[in-house]
This record gives sequence, structure tokens and C-alpha cells, in this order.
Amino acid sequence: MADADGELRVAAGYDVNSLTIEYYARLKGSKDWILLKKNAGRDRETFEILGFDPERPNELFILTNNGEDKASIYSMDISTQKLTEKLFGVKSADAYGIMTSRKTGKSGQLLGFIYITSKVKRIFIDEAEKALYKAVNGLFPYEQSTMISRSDDDNAIIVRIQGPKDPGTYYLLKDKSKLTFIGSSFPMIKPENLAKQKFVRYKARDGRKIPAYLTIPNGEGPFPTVVMPHGGPWAQDFPGYDEWTHVLANNGYLVIQPQYRGSTGFGLDHWKAGDKKWGYEMQDDLDDGAEYLVKKGLADKDRLAMFGWSYGGYAAFVGSMRKNNIYKCTIAGAGVSDMDRISAQLFTSKIQGATVKGLSPLKHVEDVNVPILIIHGDIDQRVNVYHSRAFVKKLKEYNKEYKYVELKGADHFSNTLFYDHKKHLYTEILGWLENTCFKK
Repeated sequence: MADADGELRVAAGYDVNSLTIEYYARLKGSKDWILLKKNAGRDRETFEILGFDPERPNELFILTNNGEDKASIYSMDISTQKLTEKLFGVKSADAYGIMTSRKTGKSGQLLGFIYITSKVKRIFIDEAEKALYKAVNGLFPYEQSTMISRSDDDNAIIVRIQGPKDPGTYYLLKDKSKLTFIGSSFPMIKPENLAKQKFVRYKARDGRKIPAYLTIPNGEGPFPTVVMPHGGPWAQDFPGYDEWTHVLANNGYLVIQPQYRGSTGFGLDHWKAGDKKWGYEMQDDLDDGAEYLVKKGLADKDRLAMFGWSYGGYAAFVGSMRKNNIYKCTIAGAGVSDMDRISAQLFTSKIQGATVKGLSPLKHVEDVNVPILIIHGDIDQRVNVYHSRAFVKKLKEYNKEYKYVELKGADHFSNTLFYDHKKHLYTEILGWLENTCFKK
């Protein structure tokens, strides 16, 4: 990372001996690197360097736990490697980041802080910026606005609008009064056809509170429901427009995205609670989310399914073999099936290795008790297609009901899936849910 003068002063590396990620910085004008932090997978904490303090060139803005459960934002003195001041933090979630100025002569000036729960929440320390944001956001009361580009005098501002019912629309605001439409990310998608989103917290069977996002289709429940765990698992979902959840909701399915134990963003205890719990307590959290919706009258208990990608695909493998299964089917996308194989990969073995323990689906294929659709890209570089092919081979041996779809030329992440991939993917998912999972 470079400072405002273009001087390279922050770097990170991996120590193969101590199995830690190391963070370094340099004092202004110095060539010597100073070790700021070693972070190991087992005893990890959030540690992210957000930027330089323009008023104190040898201080950094840091996102870290500092002995607390929730990550907060601090100042750090490079020369002493000590945190000097806690600038921001909340009790409900980890802090997410900072807002800084990009104006001439004010570049890097701290304007405020961001955290995320039901929506992206901005806390300003600059009163002028707060007033401007309030005025701009007031033009779009039902979605969230972001000023993505602006003139130094704020008389020309590019505003991006995004939310559950808007995948992204752009406007030019001139002289703080004239609003001109520029364009939409997905102009064929109409807001009235999109579903509403809701943030909830429910109790897992052991009492842990699990945050979750619901995408609720138009109409009256109870709805056929899809549990959609995110990948990672060291990751989190975010509020706003999500293509996969809306494809499902637009076809009448309620979608829940549980932030199960092992997810980031909701404190260190919640993050670490997933260690060595793959397929067990982490899986219970998903089932408990579905049961929560049934009790609320939102989900139809006889029409529950699971769809996930990456770690979510692993969860869908496991979901197909649960005892007293609540699901009518599962859909495993780019999922891990062989825990021994995934643990041998470089990143997971060196950083996450001590935490990646649990049920290996490939060893329990005989327990599969609901139909399963398996989808995988044939050039997946993150989770090799071997995982799905090996699982399918076992399904054949045990004469289980399944369908296997291999996407030609598709890699792992959704942004590597092109139009033909998505058309094939969505056709298979929707057809499976309607004709196999919830067939009448």
C-alpha cells in the first residue's frame, strides 16, 4: 500500500515457519520495514490496514479486535507498533471500514466509519459530509446511495443507488439540485418484480444467535424455501441486491442466507465458533434457520431445500445425508466433498488448516436420503472438479437419485460465470426445484 505521496509503505507476507501472515510498514522516508503484526489461523483476529492518517504520516488506521470480541477501528503508531486510540466500534457487529476524502488537498482525510447489519450504516465525524450525504440519500428514501465520484466543489456528483429492489442505478447531481439519470446496471429488471429483503437474528439449538438475510417473494406465505449458505466459510453475506437470491425469489421461493458460526463480520467468538465444526454445529445453524422460518409461518415445512456454492456446496452435500432430514432436496454447487483433499491445499493447510475439521461427505454417500443436484465448473481453480466427480461416482455405486451438471469452461467464482453458464445454471436449478424437489 502506498501513501498519498505514492511512497510504498505497507506490505504483507506469509511466514512458512510460523504459519502466520505478517504485516509490515515503513516510517515516512525510511527504507526499513517494521513488523506490525503476526496473525495465525488458529489464534487469529481481524487485522486490516485501512490507510494512512494524512495529519500524522506515521500513523495508520487499523481494523482489529485488540482483545475485544468485535473488531473496531484504531490508530496505530508505526514506530511503536502500538494502538494509540480507538476511533470507532459498535456492539452488534464488526466495524467494516472508513470513509475518506478524495478531494484535492484533502486526500485521505477521515470523514467517518462504516458497519453493516440490516444495511450499510455510515457514521460521520465530518458535519459537512454528514449533511451532504443526508441530502443526497433523501432523494432516494427506499434504497442506499453512494457518491462514487464528485468535483472538489461538490457541484457535480455521480450517485450510485443500490438496494434489494435496485441492482444499481446511476445519476448525475448538478449544483445540488438537478438530478439526471445516467443508466442502470440491469435496465431490463424492474423494481416491482424484485423481492424485499429483511435482516433477522434467530437462535440456534444451542442458544447461539445467528444473523440472517431473508429475501421474501411477492405474495403470501408460507413459501417453498431455499436455505442458501455462503461460501468461505470465512466470509459473510451483505444486504442489497443479490442475483442468485432474486432468481429464486422471482420464481416464488423464500431464501434465507444464514450467517452461521464460522462467518466473519459478527465478532471473533462467532467466527471462531465454526472451527472444527464443519458438518456439525455449522450445519445445525442452517437447519435451525429453516425451522425458524417454519415457526414464523413464512416457510412451508414440506417444501424446504438447500442450495449452496463452494463451502455452501459442501453444506448442500452434507444436507443431503442428514438424519431426520428436513429437506426435500439439495443443490451442491462447486462444493467440497473430500475433506482430506481440501486440507491438503496450500491456503487451507497453512492458514485455515487447524480449523478445517469435520464430516467428510465423500465418506458418507451411503447416507444420502434426498435427491441431489450437483453442479461444478470443469476448470474450477479453487475447488477442483474432482470433488463433485468423486461424489457422483459414489452416488452411482449406492444407486442414489441425483443429477450432475458440469459447466464447460467455468471457473469457481460467480463473476467467472458467463451468460451461457448462468442460463444453464439457473435453468437446471429452477427445473430441479420444480420438477424433482417440490414436484406435485
